[in-house]
Amino acid sequence: MKLFYSLKRKVLAVCLAGMILMALCVGGISLWTISHLTYDYEIQNMNHLVDTKATIIDDELLRSENIVNYTANAISRKVDDSAQLRDLSFRQHLAQSVDHDFQDASTNLHIICSYYLYYPSENISALWKASNGRDSTFYDVLVKQQEEIGHTAPRHVIAFAYLMDQGEAAWTQPYYSSYLNRYIISYLRPIYKDGVMVAIVGIDIDFQAFIDRLYANPPEGEHGMIILSDTTGTVEYAPDKPLGTQLADKDIHIRDAADKVAEAGQTDNMMVTYDWAGQESIAGIKGLRNGMNFIDLRRKPQIYNRTHKAVMQMVLGLVAVCILASLLPIYMINRLSERLQRVIEAAKATAISSCTTRSATTSASSAATSRRWSGR
Repeated sequence: MKLFYSLKRKVLAVCLAGMILMALCVGGISLWTISHLTYDYEIQNMNHLVDTKATIIDDELLRSENIVNYTANAISRKVDDSAQLRDLSFRQHLAQSVDHDFQDASTNLHIICSYYLYYPSENISALWKASNGRDSTFYDVLVKQQEEIGHTAPRHVIAFAYLMDQGEAAWTQPYYSSYLNRYIISYLRPIYKDGVMVAIVGIDIDFQAFIDRLYANPPEGEHGMIILSDTTGTVEYAPDKPLGTQLADKDIHIRDAADKVAEAGQTDNMMVTYDWAGQESIAGIKGLRNGMNFIDLRRKPQIYNRTHKAVMQMVLGLVAVCILASLLPIYMINRLSERLQRVIEAAKATAISSCTTRSATTSASSAATSRRWSGR
């Protein structure tokens, strides 16, 4: 009996240890796989979010650029010599043509709030029309200025001087236009003839409406923060601060260099690291055509939140599996033990019966022998 119970415990221990070891190995591999897959999924989700929104923004920026470039090319074809611009009738005819081009092109692009034609050599704004923001109707800003001020202000875009120095098409940084009474960004295209800049054509985009729409429906749940930033990834353009504010004011500090931000904005294979309120965070970044960056910033604990949930679910599943796996060998060994116990008890009963029979036979034989001896 002692040998049997010792063997029973050993068999039970081996079965349980094997089951638990197998469950731990399978569970460990599963948890490691789930953790990495979940992290990769979150990274892909961040990149997908910034790619989707950036694509929509870039499409509107590209269409805006195309309008300006189309108009600039038309002007370039019509102006054969810069001396033509000294003719008032020619300038008026050219301005009417540009106005017609913009009116046709801007009807389906409501982010454009102003367009203009400027002659640097003459220091004259030949055309400037703006929308009041409520519809697609453009009023003549130059006429309104003449009525209110008595003279025409030739320059209304602060980037004209910069553009004349750089000599290439460019998007401006956000600024406030006192003439339009709104925050705007501008796209300007210079036009050259014989190496001389003869005209500047451009558009203004309502930047306040632009970022209001961008921040309108922020992601919920485990998402972190959506940011429209500058080239360096350190300044945020928010609805309440359209001219930009330092991310450091929100206790968000970038760890990586500016060149890495620029590189990450062109590929999905690189993430940028930040410190957000003392917690390590990563950002999916997509560069925009106007030099800004669209950022999805999340703390690492947020990224691992789903992983932790998946791990907890997996741990509970492993515990359940281990319990079920333990019950099976216990049940089987108990059944085997009961049957062996019956065999042992039957063997004992047989042994006792045999002993009793032998004792009775021996007693009878002894009595018979005694009687024979007595008869003699």
